[in-house]
Parts: sequence; C-alpha cells; structure tokens
Amino acid sequence: MMTPITLDALETLIIQAMRRHIDVGSDVWLPAESKVTFDKIETYMQLFIDLLRGQDPFAVKLKPLLDPKATLFEMQLLYAISEKRRGNHKAVSEVLNWWFPQANVPEAQEILCGVATLLNKAGVKLHTSKQLKEKMLVASVTRPEQHYSSNYVNRDQHPVSKYLTAETFH
Repeated sequence: MMTPITLDALETLIIQAMRRHIDVGSDVWLPAESKVTFDKIETYMQLFIDLLRGQDPFAVKLKPLLDPKATLFEMQLLYAISEKRRGNHKAVSEVLNWWFPQANVPEAQEILCGVATLLNKAGVKLHTSKQLKEKMLVASVTRPEQHYSSNYVNRDQHPVSKYLTAETFH
C-alpha cells in the first residue's frame, strides 16, 4: 500500500519544474507573473539535474510531469531548497555532499541559491523543513507500487508446505 504524500501548490510547481526536463512535451498553465519566476526556476532545476546526472545518473529519480506522487529524490531536493531559503548551510551541504563529489558542491550550492533567491523575491512559502522531513520519512519507508499482479499461495495446499515446518528452519 502506498502512503500518499500531499504537496501544496508551490511544492507541486517546483517538482514539475524538476520533471519538465524529462517531459518537455507537456505544459502547465500559470498566471503571467508566476510564469516568469517558474521559468527561471525551471532553468535552475535543469542545470542542477544535468550537473547531478553528470556525476551519478542513477541518483536522479523523477516521476512523469503531472504525476501527483513524489519520489524521495524530489522530496530531498525540495528540502534542500527549503533549507537554503532558511540559510541552513549545514543541512544543504549534507544533502549535496551525499549527491556530489566535493568539486561540484559549490556549483550545486550556487544553483540552489538562485532558486532560493527567486522564491524569496516572489514571497512564496514552502512547507517548513519539519514537514518536509516527515514527508521524506514517509517516502523512504513506503514500498514502491507493484505493476504486476501478485499471486496468493495458500500455504496449506502448496505441495512444499508439508516439508517446510518451523523445525526445518532451525
């Protein structure tokens, strides 16, 4: 069972800016004043994701553009942006050091600084870091959805069950 992770409108737009890099054909409507800001954020997100993919292509886990669910990677990046806006350099460095070699951390810091500056100038709010941490915890412990049917096997009717007992495993 997948536990839903609810995102507010701003978090959804930032995640869509991350995802747009892989799903260029789709578009999301925004009012003119917000579109300018989010076009710039999208550019920063593309720079960040390209930088990270150049170091570790498997670290970037993005869902399709309009998917309402978020990956752990997307939540961690939202958290890093939130902490950057708060000026918590230690938390941001910890996340970036996990993803990047030391030589690329300053460039990644600069990109996140650009995103944080744009969001601060626009006066928009993200969830608190505590709320984002809770969402990351939920995302990290939920099982991925199974896209295949699972078959239930009745243990009592299965031929192997007569040979496998609690004593067999000791």
